[in-house]
Amino acid sequence: TRLRVALAKSRNVVSIRLLQAIGIPYAIDYVTRFGFNPNQLPHNLSMALGTGDVTPLQLANAYAVFANGGSRVNPYLIDHVTDGNGKLIFAYHAPTPIPVLSPDTEFLMVTVLQAVIDEGTGAKALRLGRSDLAGKTGSTDMDAWFNGFNRNLMTSVWVGYDQHKPVHEYGSQAALPIWIDYMSQVLTGTPETSFPHPADIITAKIDPATGLLARPDQPDAISEYFTENSLPEQVAPVASGPAGLGTSSDSGQPIF
Repeated sequence: TRLRVALAKSRNVVSIRLLQAIGIPYAIDYVTRFGFNPNQLPHNLSMALGTGDVTPLQLANAYAVFANGGSRVNPYLIDHVTDGNGKLIFAYHAPTPIPVLSPDTEFLMVTVLQAVIDEGTGAKALRLGRSDLAGKTGSTDMDAWFNGFNRNLMTSVWVGYDQHKPVHEYGSQAALPIWIDYMSQVLTGTPETSFPHPADIITAKIDPATGLLARPDQPDAISEYFTENSLPEQVAPVASGPAGLGTSSDSGQPIF
């Protein structure tokens, strides 16, 4: 299963295997770049299932990295304060954005999160009639989430109890409709945005069953994005067997 499909369809076994492959210490170090406190996160494979406790503001700030071109901007609640005569007595000065993701990684992740809406668990958002939206559902026994954005706006919706008891809801059923209702109002009349396409991100036709390069005559070939050093080198074999899925080589390059 390609990572794009796994995240779009919330096939969490793939996320667990990915976490296992990169290692928990590396993953913990990486997610702290998004503003999370490592002490709030489980240091085991359950982290891939969302078992860490974070606030809606923390999660919105993390997803905003994708909207902000790969940089983190710490949120603030008070922009400025004036006295009774309108004289400015305080103004917030935002610090320099903190780089978190390379342009390549940011672009690839945004396209994956767009697939969540285009063909995955966030498909209800297609009713907004926009092509510039990306996001991710989240569901645990305690929480239901939807975090979604375009280049100008990030919105996070959480459904749960302050008393930390189970809600037994799915993000696509409980949180996503709230997100859609809100975004339908605030995005009305705003132009669609676009995410910059890095020059070294290339597009190639691949075999959807194996992730290898598609054969020249392959009718079901699909397009996928790659960095230059992650492009598969092998061509997919001719499909065989009753399932028609073909076989893949152990030496084939995985597609992430």
